[in-house]
Amino acid sequence: MVLHNTIRAGSNNYLCIILSKNASIYATTMSKRTIWSTITILLIYFAFTSGSVYEAMRSNIVDKLVVPYSFALSGERTGIVGIYTKDDVQCAKWLNDKGDLSIPIVGDYNAVILLNSFHNIILRELPMILIDNKPVAGHYYIFVRAWNSEKQKIVGLGKGEGLRTIKDWVSLDMTLCQEVFRSGQSVIYEYRNEP
Repeated sequence: MVLHNTIRAGSNNYLCIILSKNASIYATTMSKRTIWSTITILLIYFAFTSGSVYEAMRSNIVDKLVVPYSFALSGERTGIVGIYTKDDVQCAKWLNDKGDLSIPIVGDYNAVILLNSFHNIILRELPMILIDNKPVAGHYYIFVRAWNSEKQKIVGLGKGEGLRTIKDWVSLDMTLCQEVFRSGQSVIYEYRNEP
């Protein structure tokens, strides 16, 4: 931990006393120009790393780190963080309490995160993330969150920590889907496409 105190030393210089973590004390003088340059650089740095610049640009790039995004500022707009509605939770509860335990569940990344917080769901085969925008052959539930319905997009894992992929919503062959539960915009389909 570094503590410092600034004391005015002359008309244009400031004496900075710095206490470092090994308890040694050293002093240095800094001009007003150096102090303002340092403050300016730090403000620019914090504006970029806090996600403010990403949000001001209304960027949607989440699969690579061009400009750092913020979960707090950009989470709902981009879908990088699951912000769940009461309808999403009702669907997850239905799957937990009334869903057939032998049928696997598929959803986007944030749906899977929500589902993993329910006891009965984690006792069965772990929910799968919808990959490559295509439902695979088989028999399973598809959990569509309100965000998926509203934005017509799905969220997947990116290639790196904190990165995501945002893709257009999967085109489902509705003749193979049966709606088994709906709460608002959140829906659970039972999908059958067995070879």
